[in-house]
Amino acid sequence: HDLKKSELIQIDSLHSRVILICGKRGSGKSYTLGVLAEELFLSQDKPLILIIDPLGIYWKMHFITDTKQPILPVKLFIPGNLNEHLCSDVILRMQHLGINFESLELNPWDLSPQAWCSLFDFSLSEPQGIALFRAIENLKNKPYFNIPNIIDELRNDSLIQDKTLEALLNRLKAAQDWKLFNTESYAKENAFTNEKLNILDLSNLEPGNSGLRNLILDIVCRQLFKSQASIVKEKKLAIQMS
Repeated sequence: HDLKKSELIQIDSLHSRVILICGKRGSGKSYTLGVLAEELFLSQDKPLILIIDPLGIYWKMHFITDTKQPILPVKLFIPGNLNEHLCSDVILRMQHLGINFESLELNPWDLSPQAWCSLFDFSLSEPQGIALFRAIENLKNKPYFNIPNIIDELRNDSLIQDKTLEALLNRLKAAQDWKLFNTESYAKENAFTNEKLNILDLSNLEPGNSGLRNLILDIVCRQLFKSQASIVKEKKLAIQMS
């Protein structure tokens, strides 16, 4: 609502746009974003809503603030193993309240060689970065691969020195412990849906230029862009053929 003009503000959900919400701490930025997401979700157009939540606060949109009664169907995505980030009692209580959980896993083959190097803060001009880049490039010829496959590829590389190999293996084994990467030999698609308010909770991950938050956002946004671009093309083709 425009307070100066006393007019309702309309947002066209059928076209791309950028909206900046700014203000000092405590002025209601998060609340405003929540209101926008709620109005878009309840609109007739029913666009897919995905809230990137670095603070872990938007799951509360499931409830009416004053009455604590369910109002919006929320689907909460947690990167990695749910039980490592939330205790079982909390998960059970939130599920009892009607909040759906899903573990978000990344497909290792969705990361480019550059992304793998950036994940560990390796320069492409240093031995570790060069070796890892080469290993991922070789594995890109396969439809699927996982971290054990990357480890095997590095071990079979005769150009890597022992110290470089040991450093790379330590980093990759640490990445396995994150429980963030798909270990199967098939693609796992993140089940974002326009029937629920999708919330990606990144509050349990450390921020930073080379942190996991940026990595997850990069991959999720690329997947969404591809899927939405495909949907738009299908709609245009359907219109032209009708």
